[in-house]
Amino acid sequence: MNWKIFSIISYVILLFGNGCSVKKDIYDRSGYSYTVDLSDITGDQIHVELIPPKINKDSIEFVFPVSELAYYNDDLNHGKLISNLKVYDAQRHPLKTKQIADNRWVIYEANRIEKLEYTVDDIWEVRDSLSSWLSSENIFNKESVIQFSPNATFGYFDGFDRITFEVVIKVPEDLYLVSGLLNTEASDKSVKIHATNYMELSDYPLLFTNQKPVQFKVSNAVMEVGVYSEQGKIETEWVANQIKPAIEAISAYFNGELPVEKYAFMIYFYSGNIFAATASEHNTSSIWVQPEDWDDSMLGSSMSEMINNTALHEFLHIYAPLNIHSEEKLQFDFDQPQMSKHLWFYEGTTTYLQELIKVNQNLVSEEYFITRINEIIQEMQEYRTDVSLTEISKETYGDQLGDQFDNVELRGFLVNMILDIKLREKSNGLYGLKNLIIDLCNKFGRNKSFKDDAFFSEISEITQFPELLDFLDNYVDGTDSLPLEETFKKVGYEYNTTTNSITKISKPTDKQETLKNIWLHHR
Repeated sequence: MNWKIFSIISYVILLFGNGCSVKKDIYDRSGYSYTVDLSDITGDQIHVELIPPKINKDSIEFVFPVSELAYYNDDLNHGKLISNLKVYDAQRHPLKTKQIADNRWVIYEANRIEKLEYTVDDIWEVRDSLSSWLSSENIFNKESVIQFSPNATFGYFDGFDRITFEVVIKVPEDLYLVSGLLNTEASDKSVKIHATNYMELSDYPLLFTNQKPVQFKVSNAVMEVGVYSEQGKIETEWVANQIKPAIEAISAYFNGELPVEKYAFMIYFYSGNIFAATASEHNTSSIWVQPEDWDDSMLGSSMSEMINNTALHEFLHIYAPLNIHSEEKLQFDFDQPQMSKHLWFYEGTTTYLQELIKVNQNLVSEEYFITRINEIIQEMQEYRTDVSLTEISKETYGDQLGDQFDNVELRGFLVNMILDIKLREKSNGLYGLKNLIIDLCNKFGRNKSFKDDAFFSEISEITQFPELLDFLDNYVDGTDSLPLEETFKKVGYEYNTTTNSITKISKPTDKQETLKNIWLHHR
């Protein structure tokens, strides 16, 4: 359902935990009660008010995230855009505060806290000096667009991020709302969100734009596409037409079923010099910041290809890591993040499926797929061979292996490809990586995590192939050279170790051809 926001209320019951109920009193002191007025933006700033949970401590720290689930670094500067932080007791007497870090304030006499107020500035005018990841930051222009990030707007008390958050957002007039929120209905000029914890709250960015969103249905899910284009060059209908084939392909690949009821693509196209292209995945939406003045040669593809590929990639993240994840992801620490060892799976699987689905659903040719494999093999040569994928993953938030991060996608792609072929071979074509992903999602899902050190065993147990433990130990946890020549030969490709590329074998055997067809064209 699309509507102009002259009169809207969006009341959302988010289902992250074991279920949640609507609190009748929004000022219940057992959780956070936030109010924000997006209809009153002055100088690219908004005013935020918080009635916080009751704190029985002499002092408490009020913090903003340094990272988020979709961002693999710990340098977000949200706190640098927070000003005029005021804390009051019940008699409106100010309480003493002290900023002790960019994203952190100490509040004294915390047991007297009744209310907090502060101002949030947007990132756009200071993006060159302060922006870390534009798709997780605020952009305010009340006349034409508001990109609204919960992480950049709402803080929490240190150690108190796993209690409820009630948020009321007064919405701007004359702009359309785009979001992954469910259960929306026209009413009152506001959006209300009830979240069971901070991670849940952070999962729902909003976009308010001057272009009417486009909706279409794929299988069991409603897709919503919202676009803001600074110069008006990019129209929502055109973008939706690029996204739709990607989602239809995912649905067909996963047997006509999608893992959401609604999903929103929120895209901000900026004009001028190209300086960033980012996208952040969430459980029911993704938010992108992309250049409007596209340059095929600089960016390596057409805008149409970018939209299609990004839609595939971000939506596929619903499977991993959003429904298959370790404790480090499920209990994410926004202030001192710890990474799982298994980015090779979260990112490698997603990148691999992004390409496999296209050939499986006849969006591209086998020759195109071979070209992509060759590009990935050759790009992988630029990275170190003496560090494992699990080491790189664990050091995501450190400085030692930051320059190796992209290899979790490159080597991760190839590891998942080899695993897929191996599974198809061992099961006579009946079981592959797709089946493993479905089984892992069914076992774990959004609210259940695996033990980081037990993930290899989980894969071995689910597939009932214990020999996979050696494969994962050698090529994921270890640094053995990938068995590319041996694997490609099984599917009728010849691997040239000098050029690091594959070509089709001119006369493949029936066995090779059969396995290749099952691998590429399974249903």
